[in-house]
Amino acid sequence: MLILLSVTTVHVLAQAYQNPQIDAFMDYLSENGAKVSVSRVNDKYHVAKRYNVAFDKESVMKSGEKLGETGRVPQIVDSICLFFDQMIRHSIESYRYESHKNGNDTITYSMAIKGYGTNGDYLLDNTRYESAAFSWTNDYNDFMRSHVFLYKNAFYKQEMDFYALLNGKNRKMYFGAKEAGLFDYTNGLGNMIYISNYENEAQGTYYNFDISPVDDALKKILKKDGSIKRFSVKYVHGMEESNDKTTTYYATDYLAPDLKGQSESTGELYVIPASEGGRAKFKEVLDVANHHLDTHLTECCVLEYTKDRLILNGIKSTMKLQVNHQPLSATLLAKVDQEGNLYILRLDTEGEYWIPRDWHQIKSSIHGKNSLVK
Repeated sequence: MLILLSVTTVHVLAQAYQNPQIDAFMDYLSENGAKVSVSRVNDKYHVAKRYNVAFDKESVMKSGEKLGETGRVPQIVDSICLFFDQMIRHSIESYRYESHKNGNDTITYSMAIKGYGTNGDYLLDNTRYESAAFSWTNDYNDFMRSHVFLYKNAFYKQEMDFYALLNGKNRKMYFGAKEAGLFDYTNGLGNMIYISNYENEAQGTYYNFDISPVDDALKKILKKDGSIKRFSVKYVHGMEESNDKTTTYYATDYLAPDLKGQSESTGELYVIPASEGGRAKFKEVLDVANHHLDTHLTECCVLEYTKDRLILNGIKSTMKLQVNHQPLSATLLAKVDQEGNLYILRLDTEGEYWIPRDWHQIKSSIHGKNSLVK
């Protein structure tokens, strides 16, 4: 009975953080030419999800569609505006601006769906957040729980970068909302962000990332055909070695500052040819990663993905990280190339994350010396 109650509680909480309407619309945008990336984070304090959408008019114009005849903007822009108009009816605060002058098109939306306070309708002001006098409100504690991370991670970096981008602009609602949306379209270029950032109501005493359920599911996926190539991999990155983009795919420098970039990873690389359904298997792997975050709300892990790549990683022992400054983590990486071949990398890491640029072709990278997959 206790096990059933626990599973049911987690399922209900997971549903509370999900918005199927948003997920379905993002799928629609991706299928119609927009670049959609998603970032998720679970930890002791909060459960958060961010959608990032970018497009130009050439990538989203339908076959035969011509601007000036059927409208000033592509049909997909009309769809986004209609979507926001519908969502605004459920918002607590929203802004809309639209201008079409001298051949220039500008459309801007901002909306906060849910805030803080007893009724979820209280928006916090950035100016008060930045001042010492901000703590006058009892809702300050709710706000801090949704914007404090147990450890710095990729989602945290995005949060800070985006906050800096909005600083000084008339969009103060963003940082004071649990759920908010932004959309900008200017002369053929579109950008959209939708974010939910909720306190983790499933707080417990166990915050370590246990990737074993993902490993078990991965074994079942990889077991379906015998043409998969497997390679043992090892990546070693020394203290203060370069993290430039020409040699680095993914790196951190905030888990344990004393390490100054030191990292050692070991694991397995799997290569699944397109002929064996690489794209379909990628979808299965992505479903597994999303399911893990849905059902393990108190684990410290971050998931970032697009329609053809993903990275899932998390801290194995938050106690060792916080007390002994010893970062031990697990990572799952997957990508589908243009030919449909699937590459899956499963790593265990001591130190900072560091993954070489062309990881899908590299089985060993020791202080910059690479050994390629054959």
